[in-house]
Amino acid sequence: MEAYRQASQASVRASATAAARQKAGGVSLDEAYKILDLEPSALSKEAIKKKYDYLFDVNSKEKSGSFYIQSKVYRAMERLNYELEPKVGNGGPAAGKGTGGAQGAGAGTTK
Repeated sequence: MEAYRQASQASVRASATAAARQKAGGVSLDEAYKILDLEPSALSKEAIKKKYDYLFDVNSKEKSGSFYIQSKVYRAMERLNYELEPKVGNGGPAAGKGTGGAQGAGAGTTK
């Protein structure tokens, strides 16, 4: 019974990881850092944008670049921006989550 529960939990974690990866463009976090040549300690929206702009431009068709590499650069940017979303702070996208319950409670009290 214990082995089944552990296997079930591992399956759920794997599904959650796969869903997060799919949502973030299919690039692992390590791969995204390597593609944009960034360190986790120096991660910021500005650093991501600067590296993205440079690498995307250098790999443009007009400069005999590679669309494949441009795609990887774009997906890496998406992934790192996705990683920053929950860390934005009080006014960020994560701050608005969970407010639906209070809204629903207030709606039910007025009759």
